[in-house]
Amino acid sequence: MGCPELLPLIGQELQTAIEENSGPGSFRELLYLPLRQPGKVLGGAPSPRWVMLVCAASRAAGGAQAATARVAAAVELFVAAADLFDEIEDADASAVVAASSSSQAVNVASALLMLSQECLARLDGTEIPAHRVPDFCRTLSQHALKAAAGQHMDLASEGLASVDVNKAFEIARSKAGELGAVACRLGAMCGTENTELLDIYAEFGRHLGTMGQLANDAQDALDTITKSDVRLQKRTVVRAFQDGSNAARTIPGVLTGEDQGQAALAFTQVVIGLERQAALDALERLAQRGQCISQLRELVG
Repeated sequence: MGCPELLPLIGQELQTAIEENSGPGSFRELLYLPLRQPGKVLGGAPSPRWVMLVCAASRAAGGAQAATARVAAAVELFVAAADLFDEIEDADASAVVAASSSSQAVNVASALLMLSQECLARLDGTEIPAHRVPDFCRTLSQHALKAAAGQHMDLASEGLASVDVNKAFEIARSKAGELGAVACRLGAMCGTENTELLDIYAEFGRHLGTMGQLANDAQDALDTITKSDVRLQKRTVVRAFQDGSNAARTIPGVLTGEDQGQAALAFTQVVIGLERQAALDALERLAQRGQCISQLRELVG
């Protein structure tokens, strides 16, 4: 079971979730918009990021297709909601806001969150026994709350020079790290109930999600046109380093201007490399416990 052959089934799960649970056609069209963006299953992405992680974790743990597709759809809905909330909070470009309003976009994001839970609540119609369904719903909620706390720290730290590299890293891990953790853990839950294994899967996903966040932040720091990081003075790792918030690397008169920016990007790449190695270490522990990690290994890059 690989991910490409599951994409049509995941797309069907997304359509079923919207068509069977959402009101008038105008509302359904707004719900589809975040799910049709580049990088999403319904947007035609060949390797949608979070869905790939769910499927690879499920394959590693021996999960079945129907359950995997429904869990992947739930994660896709949840991440679409998180992305939309992020666009609204940062006043970034948003297809939903452009097609309606900020108020409507908030409502759409809220509905996507509820649809993600609805997908998981219907897992008893797959290979997952009914008594395990609450565990899936609870897992999503617990990680979602941690990600929300990370988003709170991100918003609260805007413009605060006192937020150093270590705190910026904690914010990145709390935000995207928890998204990776929940995607990987939920995928693995399709094939195992072993808590020790599930903890390692979540650990791997957390490192992978943090890697992605750090890479995105580094790219966004260079984009002052379509991204708001510079305007909002986001305290990302790359910006905290560049602004000299980390006293350990501040050398007066040595790093300024463009040189300081390049040093910040290089430093961020080092941190990404450390997260990559930690992810590989987690995979090794999974392999030692008999898990089929080949597809997960491909996601590390």
